[in-house]
Amino acid sequence: MLNMTNQAAGSPRPSLRHLFDLYVGAELRAIPRFQESGPEPTCRRVEEMGYLCLRGMATGTLALRMRDDRYALLMSPDVETGVKQGGGCSVVAPGQAIILSPGKRFELQMNSPGCRYLVSFDRDRLKQGLLDLDILPDLSLRNPEGRPVELNRRSDVSLYIEELISRSEGEVNARIGVCYNTIILFLIIEAFYKPTIQEWESGDCGQYGAVIKRYIADNIAGELSMEALAGHAGISKRQVYNIFNSLFGMTPGEYIRRARLLAVHHEISNCLTRENITDIALKYGFSNPGRFSQQYKAYMGELPSQTLRRRLRGAA
Repeated sequence: MLNMTNQAAGSPRPSLRHLFDLYVGAELRAIPRFQESGPEPTCRRVEEMGYLCLRGMATGTLALRMRDDRYALLMSPDVETGVKQGGGCSVVAPGQAIILSPGKRFELQMNSPGCRYLVSFDRDRLKQGLLDLDILPDLSLRNPEGRPVELNRRSDVSLYIEELISRSEGEVNARIGVCYNTIILFLIIEAFYKPTIQEWESGDCGQYGAVIKRYIADNIAGELSMEALAGHAGISKRQVYNIFNSLFGMTPGEYIRRARLLAVHHEISNCLTRENITDIALKYGFSNPGRFSQQYKAYMGELPSQTLRRRLRGAA
């Protein structure tokens, strides 16, 4: 973990290309000669998220390509930044933010000095954040459109970022840094990913989908047949299939299975003792322990026993 605010005097200053690679997950393809002294960077890495703050840069354009596995949030509390992708260009005003998507090329156009923040995270970290908020990742991981989003109505993300970067090294501050890390990720999810679920649920198809989703959530540990779903919504079984394919890109059975895996994950993640995982799985209809473990790992990225150990370590 590097915090450049604590860098020893006289030590070599890392190149901007190196900082973007390490903390943003991006390859700088073109670095201009800035008309002023250039950016003054500070940076920090906490778990799988990287933070880079650039201050003082003026009149320059950075051309970059995001790595295939990294997202980056770009925002500034006090100055606007142009973001060019392909043939389009957006202006990110003070208090707004934009997501730079994996594998894409961007030009960041800076025409005035100020403070700009870049926060990077990978797909697995985003997925885990959604799971922690009880949101099915498959419903939210479509890349948000490359348009700026207003953040002023939410808590000031830049204050959390600044506080995290400025924290000195040490065990206590490392723990606090992890807390800030989680808060920042949740604010990003709130701003960019939760609204997409509401958009998909608009219209008649979405209204029926919302009714069926609520029925599944209320009966997640009980019988959930196609007949029951169709009867509750007052539509045919074929319409149920069409709705789930349109809204979620999966069959009702696949949605129910993943919702139940999420319910198991939530219960294991919140237990206080070494509970019997097999009993929890049976509660949600998983009668084959071996197959359940395979499905859980494929969806959650770890075995249920690993989730339980991580929970017990955290509780201790």
